[in-house]
Amino acid sequence: MNLSFQWLKEYLNITASPQEIGVLLTKHAQEVAEVRPLFKASFLALAQVLSVEPIEGSKNKKCTVNVNGQQKTIVCGASNVAKDQTVIVALPGATLPGGKKIEVTQLAGISSEGMICSLSELGINPKFIQEEGIHVVQGPFNAEALEDMIIELDLTPNRMDLLSVLGCAYEVGALTHQKVKLPLISVTESATKNPYEIKIETDDCHAYYGRLIENITVKESPEWLKVRLMAAGIRPINNIVDITNYVMIDLGQPLHAFDHDQLTSNIIRIRNANAKEKFTTLDQQVRTLTEKDIVITDDHYPVALGGVMGGLDSEVTPDTVNVFLESALFEPKVISKTSRRLDLRSESSMRFERGVSPDRVLLALNKAAQLMAELGSGTVAKGVAEAVKKPAPPRQIEITLAKINQTLGVPLSALDIETIFDRLELPFKVQNERYQVAVPPRRIDLEIAQDLIEEIGRLVGYDHLPSHLPSTVSEGQLSPVQKKRRQVKTHLEGLGFSEVITYSLNQEKKDLPFIKTSKPVSILRPLNEANQTLKQSLVPGLLDVISYHQARQIEDVMIYEWSKSYQTDGESERLGLAMMGRVNEPSWNLTKAVDFYQIKGMVEHVLSLYGVEASYHPLDLKGYHPHQSALVVVSGKTVGQMGHVHPLVLRDYDLENVFVAELDVATLALVEKTSPAYHPVSKMPFVKRDVAFTVPLTMPASDLVDGIHQAQIDALQNVEIIDVYQGSPLKENEKSITLRVYLSKEGHTFKTEEIDQRIKSLTDALITSLKITQRL
Repeated sequence: MNLSFQWLKEYLNITASPQEIGVLLTKHAQEVAEVRPLFKASFLALAQVLSVEPIEGSKNKKCTVNVNGQQKTIVCGASNVAKDQTVIVALPGATLPGGKKIEVTQLAGISSEGMICSLSELGINPKFIQEEGIHVVQGPFNAEALEDMIIELDLTPNRMDLLSVLGCAYEVGALTHQKVKLPLISVTESATKNPYEIKIETDDCHAYYGRLIENITVKESPEWLKVRLMAAGIRPINNIVDITNYVMIDLGQPLHAFDHDQLTSNIIRIRNANAKEKFTTLDQQVRTLTEKDIVITDDHYPVALGGVMGGLDSEVTPDTVNVFLESALFEPKVISKTSRRLDLRSESSMRFERGVSPDRVLLALNKAAQLMAELGSGTVAKGVAEAVKKPAPPRQIEITLAKINQTLGVPLSALDIETIFDRLELPFKVQNERYQVAVPPRRIDLEIAQDLIEEIGRLVGYDHLPSHLPSTVSEGQLSPVQKKRRQVKTHLEGLGFSEVITYSLNQEKKDLPFIKTSKPVSILRPLNEANQTLKQSLVPGLLDVISYHQARQIEDVMIYEWSKSYQTDGESERLGLAMMGRVNEPSWNLTKAVDFYQIKGMVEHVLSLYGVEASYHPLDLKGYHPHQSALVVVSGKTVGQMGHVHPLVLRDYDLENVFVAELDVATLALVEKTSPAYHPVSKMPFVKRDVAFTVPLTMPASDLVDGIHQAQIDALQNVEIIDVYQGSPLKENEKSITLRVYLSKEGHTFKTEEIDQRIKSLTDALITSLKITQRL
């Protein structure tokens, strides 16, 4: 939920800063992800364009603007700048996104005192922008909106009341000891009677209201409305659609507008769909419905999929003149199943799924109807068409003062409890320290006494609740697995990695590029399409974290996660590493771009902590770059993979050049380790010989190294790969691999013929076993 601070102030007299409100919400309500400006620039002002003059020999124009009563000259190259426009100007001293600073500069020989801005230059997401060139302000606009701040809330599913500005106002009011100022909403009706009749024929619709607004003009929304929607993360479309979205964000009640003239009847019938009934939604997709779906019909044909999406044939277009506006209350579980089955998720369906406040259904309809009359130059027909089932009685919850204090562990007085209930605007009655609380419709999440205790506890402040460790007579210690985990984590953090914890839930399609076989463990009732299965790989979660950092201009990232992956045949403990950007070299003022060898070095360091060495083999997974990846094998067992994430996968995360590794530490812990043995430093010199072989292009170099060790050459100490070559005079399907062989034997100095004999035995063994040739 993106909460506009300026919008919030319409309901409360707030003296605290947006950052202070963010801290309060995090401590006492829901986590605030960030507090950020709507327009990511400073020193902004509204300006009136007084004149626009061409500049000889230049595509730029000399613009004279009025900024707060002062005339300024600004050189502008936008093709759409014109006289009498209201524009947004960045004044000298301003800083735009990306760090661009605005100063008085000479352009085309003219002193330019600022910059006329487009929305993209102010940090607005391009998906909200419907214009080319500079932004031209439409209609009345409060300049304070240029300084608006967005409080981004990470809401848990149970706090559906915070999916509206009004709901957030109640919450902030409780935290700042204020009452919400509710605006008066009155609808000016015409003499024309609303002709609609509503019939509900399903148990899954509890209330349905409709109004007719006539003779409207569909056009661009005024600036204040567009800015409010952009602040909420919604793209402006036109005044009618924007009003329905505006009221939804304001009050939390989704609405839908139909083109009245496209409906074939004045009877609106709400029913369950027929089995395999076809319906074309606004996105031009033909949907096959089930008997559990809700459809809104004009008594002949479906015109909307209740609570999810409207129909293509009745949508509001630029030619629409009359609008039928609906506001309804649907069964949340039904909307949730329909939207998930059809993969149709929206701001509206999310609110219906979690539950909307029954007392705002009609309120939202009236507010939207009046706005359509004002902003669309229309008239509202007399009366509301409605069908309402008998509402459930208000929920009553009983709780005692003793139960509250026993659960929270703090000695709260009756006055403390009553003050908190007043701050939360929860009506109550009390007798002999027993409270009977009437739950308001907006707080449908409050169901039992424990919910009330949680409300009291969070307003008291979790940091004010006492904490006690349980008493015990046993002495604990870390298991070997726990010790090894702690050791690896300590080493990784010493190398510059930071630990992250990602969600255990994921989408199967995000895991597929990084696993050999998909055996997903599906959630029976997932909260949303992004969390349908348990994760089978740690890599997607790490990429999400890196993407989050890059979006906040953090380019150098080294992270790890120690977690579990899940498949139908079991779970596995895994270690994931991810690196992006640049890392520090030993010299403090030198950095180096992350590459394959750095992630390989990190993997080898982890393996060294387990006392094992790995061999590396070709990796065939779509999520990795085919030439910068490897399978990690220890003692014949595959323990992981590593490499450069494939560019096509990175494109989905808006990333470039990320290197990852994923190790199965559960398998790694079971690999038989070779006990370290003491070897004295040799007093005899090493003998080095280089040998080169022509091999097939697909043959890994490790085959040659393994072949040399298997030959069991006397006095062989080590083998290194020092060169791989492709090109003339070799064939296209060949390559050359050069190995360096180290020979040494305690108490013995080799003669030339002894060295030659051993090298010949080594080369003969490789030529025979691998069918390769030696390069001389």
